[in-house]
Amino acid sequence: MVDINKLYNTYVTSQPCENIDFMAILSPYAQQLSITITEDEIVLGKNQTPLNRIPKKNIFAVIDEENDIYIVLRASIYIINKTTGEAKMDIRNL
Repeated sequence: MVDINKLYNTYVTSQPCENIDFMAILSPYAQQLSITITEDEIVLGKNQTPLNRIPKKNIFAVIDEENDIYIVLRASIYIINKTTGEAKMDIRNL
């Protein structure tokens, strides 16, 4: 398990990162974890609810760890378990 506060401190800067290769990082898990990558957003799961849709322009980093994938936003982090596909969200205490 990664230290969530360290992720915020490391990756959340004044501007989201514009050169993240979403396809390279997420496409190996797309089918298994039901991740859809479009031109403008990442969709988690089959239900397209507002919490499952992440605009790419808001993403600061995508970290691929041994057991989890972390999608870092300014005030939250999506944590996707690679084995179960379970998605959790950490909301930053501002």
